[in-house]
Amino acid sequence: MKKNLRFIIALIFGKLAMWLQKLLGMNASYFPGKLAIKLCPDFLGRIDKPKTIITVTGTNGKTTCCNMILDVLSDAGFKVLNNRAGSNTDAGIATSLISGSTLGGKAKFEYAVFEVDERSSLRIYKYVHPDYAVCTNLFRDSIQRNAHPEFIFSFIDSALPDDTHMILNADDPISSRLKKDNKRSYFSLSRLPTDRDECVNIINDMRACPYCGGKLQYEYVRYHHIGKMKCPGCGFASPKADYLASPDYEKRCFTVRSDKGEEEYPLINDSVFNTYNQVTVVTLLRELGLSAENIAKSFSHMSIVKSRYTNVEKNGVEVVTNMTKGQNPVACSIVFDYIRSEPGVKEVIVMLDDLTYKKTTEIVTWVYDADFEFLNDESIKRIVVGGVRMHDYHLRLLLAGVPEEKISYTDDELDTPDKLKLNGESYIYVLYGTDSIALGSKVAAKVKKTIEEKGGKSRCATAYLPVLRKRRHRHEDRGAVSRICKPFRRLLELEVSFALHAGGRAYRNRLQRRAALCFREGRYDNHGSNDRARSGACDKKAHAASRQTARAYRLRRCVSHDGERRRGVLRIYRERGRQPHCRLGPCSAARKARYDAQI
Repeated sequence: MKKNLRFIIALIFGKLAMWLQKLLGMNASYFPGKLAIKLCPDFLGRIDKPKTIITVTGTNGKTTCCNMILDVLSDAGFKVLNNRAGSNTDAGIATSLISGSTLGGKAKFEYAVFEVDERSSLRIYKYVHPDYAVCTNLFRDSIQRNAHPEFIFSFIDSALPDDTHMILNADDPISSRLKKDNKRSYFSLSRLPTDRDECVNIINDMRACPYCGGKLQYEYVRYHHIGKMKCPGCGFASPKADYLASPDYEKRCFTVRSDKGEEEYPLINDSVFNTYNQVTVVTLLRELGLSAENIAKSFSHMSIVKSRYTNVEKNGVEVVTNMTKGQNPVACSIVFDYIRSEPGVKEVIVMLDDLTYKKTTEIVTWVYDADFEFLNDESIKRIVVGGVRMHDYHLRLLLAGVPEEKISYTDDELDTPDKLKLNGESYIYVLYGTDSIALGSKVAAKVKKTIEEKGGKSRCATAYLPVLRKRRHRHEDRGAVSRICKPFRRLLELEVSFALHAGGRAYRNRLQRRAALCFREGRYDNHGSNDRARSGACDKKAHAASRQTARAYRLRRCVSHDGERRRGVLRIYRERGRQPHCRLGPCSAARKARYDAQI
């Protein structure tokens, strides 16, 4: 389209509005574009655009994928226009194009990466023709806005141009059918140990074949309808992946096999969701022509945006904040499943209220599509619900089978940390919605402060700590192997027992690594002196003692309430969901009362 006077006026007013908003310290992400479209309805069609346009859409993961693509391209030296700062609607993209153009409407960037809202597809793709269109997945989303995923599928499928190169998820039977006549590249994850033979989620939007209506047969299901399937009736099946990824979560890397060969990339996060995001980005950028080396280099120093995920350790307790999209049952279910699968004892704060709807009557039926049943796990000792709709979530948790005594609730989200028990837990999870980022940060900060005040340790750990320190100094200066091995072994037994009492996973792992290092290097004392060099080759007895030291976490030692070291039996009550603790030796009621008073 040619530029006319109406377009020039809209562009000038748009730039003026952007300048004024920035001057006032406001986020100019929506209003300038909205004003420009109001003055010139076909503004998006008349403004010049970058040579290469990439759009990313989908129910989940589009923001993360956009940020990753932008970071990798920027690291490679490309000037990239984006709408990272704000809106993914037509007004937001118009604002981005205004900021990336001259006063005459000429584009100043080579590349553009735009996040596109699914419902805005008809208004955006009418004027913005992407060279590459990424669709991460399509799930059931907000009922009051997006309805069924097939409805959203029709929006995107009818709006996208016929010459756009599609980047699609082969494991998603819905989004993989988009623009079937277009050029396309599929990505997929190979079968994982956690995959199941059948869906365990409440919802699965692809139980029936979209062509013949027959029941689909799944070779495996990852979550909801994500997996490998086929229709025995008409032959409809999951497409073959052009980029097949195999993640190794222990080594924190994943391997991608394609016609370009086998390539290895570092993992940013150990969740399946974010693994899909990374594979999506790799597929797009390799099709775009970037080298695997450049992509891997960018991944190596990349992290999830802090507004979406953080992990901070305080006094042996890891405080994890995780954005959990309210009104999106699939996103919530994935996070709940991730929490229950993580090791350790946990407490969870749930704040899924969207601030936009606090003064309205929101449709809350989506909570019955989300798998709150995943929170009914023995490893989760406490669930605190905060927000004006706390009773809705409280009821849903009860229907999910969560015991009443595990649930606390308050209408003020900032009061949720006060409801935590902090009795030896390894993790505290803070879950918040897309409109509650600032609130989630405040709650997480208060959780950390509460942990510092309470110490973040269990009762028995607090009582035994002075005893352990005393015993550490007793043997610290001895030098010969024959004299050091046994005391150090005993000390480490005590320390590991303490770590088990405290629930300090990180501390316990540090002790185990130290013990193993001492064994490998021939060191047997507490402060790392090389006794093998001083005393010659160690004898069989010392060697055997060091092997016991390296495996000290298996030894059955405990400490009584009066501080004396004694042999005991470490009993783990996994069947009742209790935290590992020792069976204490006999001691008087008076001694127990004294120690309880000290704690």
